[in-house]
Amino acid sequence: MSRKKKMLMAFMLTLFMVIGIIPLDFTLAHVQASDKVYEETIKDYVIDETYNFGKVIVPKADGKYPVMIYVHGAGNTNVSSLLLGVMEKWVSAGYVEPMVVVMPQITHTGNGETQFGNFVSKGYLMDLVNYLKNDGDTADKPWKAKIDKSQISTIAGYSMGGSVALFAGVKHPTVFKNIGGLSPSHFFYGDDDPYRYYVKDPNDLVFSNDENAHLMMAYGAGEQKDFKNNVERYLGAIESNTNNKNKFQIYVGPQYINSQTLSHSWQLFARETFCFLYYLKFHDVPSAELIEGSMGNGSFPPYVPPTSGLKIAGKSLALQDTISINFMLLKADLQGKYHDPYLVMTQGDRQRILTTYREAGDYLVFNCRVAPQMIGEDVVAVPHALSANGEDVTGEACTYSVAQYCYNMLGKDEYQGAEYATFRRLLVDILRYGDASQVYREHNQTLLASRLLTNAQEAMGTDVGVAMTYGSVKEKNYKTVNASDALASIENAALYLEAAVNIRYKFSVSASVSDPTALRIVITDNAECTNVIAEYPVNIDNRNEEMYYVTASCLNAIQMKKTVYATVMKGDKKVSNTYRYSIESYAASIRGKEQKLDNLMDAMMRYGNSAADFAAGK
Repeated sequence: MSRKKKMLMAFMLTLFMVIGIIPLDFTLAHVQASDKVYEETIKDYVIDETYNFGKVIVPKADGKYPVMIYVHGAGNTNVSSLLLGVMEKWVSAGYVEPMVVVMPQITHTGNGETQFGNFVSKGYLMDLVNYLKNDGDTADKPWKAKIDKSQISTIAGYSMGGSVALFAGVKHPTVFKNIGGLSPSHFFYGDDDPYRYYVKDPNDLVFSNDENAHLMMAYGAGEQKDFKNNVERYLGAIESNTNNKNKFQIYVGPQYINSQTLSHSWQLFARETFCFLYYLKFHDVPSAELIEGSMGNGSFPPYVPPTSGLKIAGKSLALQDTISINFMLLKADLQGKYHDPYLVMTQGDRQRILTTYREAGDYLVFNCRVAPQMIGEDVVAVPHALSANGEDVTGEACTYSVAQYCYNMLGKDEYQGAEYATFRRLLVDILRYGDASQVYREHNQTLLASRLLTNAQEAMGTDVGVAMTYGSVKEKNYKTVNASDALASIENAALYLEAAVNIRYKFSVSASVSDPTALRIVITDNAECTNVIAEYPVNIDNRNEEMYYVTASCLNAIQMKKTVYATVMKGDKKVSNTYRYSIESYAASIRGKEQKLDNLMDAMMRYGNSAADFAAGK
């Protein structure tokens, strides 16, 4: 098949989206960012005073613009002023291309007779298309001169309007190639259609065969279940339809926005519309923060187009003392052009600069640590490097999250077999560990990391109905030194849970030690205490009254039950007791003290057990 493959992607942005990822042929006019993009006056058009009239918003600058026909729902006959406001914001910021937006005003008569369906089936829609192509009244309607007549190929709508858009795509597949069915109502396909049964046979659901065709459907998690059922019913019919010349595939993945409480309303429809228009420009879905920012719920910084050629070429997860995302740069993107690469990482209100990387084949790998309570939140990685003349250049931002990786892997067909059961269990347990950390830290508890798991995916995780039990190897004086050699005493150990799973040792130093920084804590992992796995210098700033603290980050996810031995050393000489401990020992010692902490320990240990099983090939 010579055509590019179409992909139908179901993205649950706590809306579910279905997106066909095909490049789009938009030829667009230049926009001056310093001026208003749209004319403030909303235009009117009238083709038929009863059945075919509406509103138009028009870009201010001279030029030719593509057209989007945007169809309202049954409960909103005129959202032109609302759409004008958000389009001005979206286009000015650079995330949406400027376009003429035509909004037909459709009446709804009820009693089984809907003008929404008639708008397509009785030819009113094509009358509108022909009107937009006709120059006959340009003198009276000067805005029509700004229409690129070759690009009247996009139709979108919400609720009943979403169904109109889908119906139009089927009825006129050679006219409309970009279709957005946003929270579509149940009305144009299927024998249980309560209106007119416009399409009964799934084989009649034939959309554009153009290589650049684009289809998106969406529904909100806070909507009534009918809207989810509508999308899934349409989607199932499209999948099974052999008359669509292009192949469709289904991908399920997460995008996170605070839409759990958004009902079937403009606040939801506008977010869906932003995602659709963003995709027309970037062939990708926006990040969670950007979606919320598009509606004034958070920051909405101007888009900065990449010019350097620097971009994130790959992403993976690393399960160390904390969970990390590996962001990869291609060496070839730097060779001969740039040097001293680094990444600027932003997550929430925290920003970090990563200058350290490791080389792995063709890649430079930067490791970004993610606190467990932030597993569900986006990390934005922006690559930088210095040019030959020393100029700092900025690459293309990449947005990713630990949860996004988990959901993507859970949705892939190739990981559904029995041989991947442990991998799936690990992914679910990671998300649950994020939940428990959020609750324990009281961090963003309305958007838990696991909230998008289906019931089937929930069942893939470790059975939470089985009570967890823990053993302890804790022994303060596993080994001792002669009193004459004792310069320090390790008094206690516990977990440091601020951002990772680390053991924090508390110890005292003899007054005879003039320079405590000459000491270090050595961690071994065998009973003879000879196999050194990590060393940590004493930092006099990490002191509280007469006690010092060292945080050991030498254990990873698969080593929750591993026994380690800590000893203070001076040079090659042991100068303290040897303290035996494990992460599991902490879970045992605090059991029953606080329910939220118990839940966190259980989730952490389940995650650790799954990671160990996966690493062992079970």
